Amino acid sequence: MDDRVAPDDTPARQTQRPRSAFKNQSSDAVSRADDLFETLANRRRRETLRYLRDGPATEAVSVREVSAHVAAWENEVEPAAVTYKQRKRVYTALYQSHLPKLHEHGFVEYDADRGTVRLAPRADAWSAHLDPPGGDGAPWSMMYLGTALVAYVFVSVGWLGVIPSAAAWYPLVACVAVFTALSVGHAVRTR
Repeated sequence: MDDRVAPDDTPARQTQRPRSAFKNQSSDAVSRADDLFETLANRRRRETLRYLRDGPATEAVSVREVSAHVAAWENEVEPAAVTYKQRKRVYTALYQSHLPKLHEHGFVEYDADRGTVRLAPRADAWSAHLDPPGGDGAPWSMMYLGTALVAYVFVSVGWLGVIPSAAAWYPLVACVAVFTALSVGHAVRTR
């Protein structure tokens, strides 16, 4: 937005295109992506959207209900255990900042007069960006750890001489092969 002041001390004409994550103009693709990621960069906004997407209500919910849920999430307690002060702090931020921004960019339909909010009709367009990739997939870190531990056991057993040294290397080579296969599978899956 242009905030320059014209020579006669009147604000210069301010022209700004409407910002929305859902415009269908391909020339605005970079701008839409910037808007999307800028809007989703805030944890409270993401949690608000998750609640509206996954929560029990299918229609508009009160800002009070959303703020109680977000406050519970922030404080790691049940919504019933949220104090007035915790809820009020979140409520104020949602009401003054986060919900208007989510509404401006087309994520939610926010009625400040009624104090209600609901997901916008095109929630599926951005919903995948709320959750980290691979959240429901294989626990890769545990697979790597398990393979490394098995390899460590075989190396230790071979080093201690419990198994003849030539025989100890075969399982170790097998562990390296499994580790390599896991690494390739992980690389392919996260692309």
